[in-house]
Amino acid sequence: MMELWLARHGTTRANLEKCFQGQRNTALSVQGRWESIRLARRLNSQPPGWFFSSDLKRAWETASIISREINIKARPMPLLRECSWGTIEGLTRATVVARYTRLGLHQLPAGIPGAERKRRLMVRARNAFATLLATVGLRGRVLLVSHGRFINAFISTCLGLKARDPWPFSPAPASCTVLEYRPEERLFKLRFFNDCHHLS
Repeated sequence: MMELWLARHGTTRANLEKCFQGQRNTALSVQGRWESIRLARRLNSQPPGWFFSSDLKRAWETASIISREINIKARPMPLLRECSWGTIEGLTRATVVARYTRLGLHQLPAGIPGAERKRRLMVRARNAFATLLATVGLRGRVLLVSHGRFINAFISTCLGLKARDPWPFSPAPASCTVLEYRPEERLFKLRFFNDCHHLS
């Protein structure tokens, strides 16, 4: 059995300002660094056999903090980058709602120039899992540090949701989610989602 541990990066200033970050290289805030330390200490009790991270700054900074605690180096994986939000990256949600009045936030990124559509993001999530299988095999614990919308897409893809379906997942900063993959059944199970007890 493979265990996929999906950790979201810590809080950034852009998170606090409710901005669309997308693939911008934003850094962790003071709060985000504290969260990452707490997450790292939690992961130290169950260290992974393999460790991959998005190469965007906020995720890589989170992964670096975890690496120092668990003494395992992260490997950069660009496939784990956040969804691109195109022309609205860096804008606040309030600005986007005002500028694109014909769209509700639940309809994004449809209609946003340069944004990565749900279907394309799900293809990227499938490619990330295929890359992991080719690299890691079918057994062991794998830690992935990534981003909220990508984690949403990854879980949805693994559990068989479609691009047209609503995505019910919303991982918090520095949260942990675990998916089990049982190769003999070709089945994914969501073991737990959005676990933040290490931040309490």
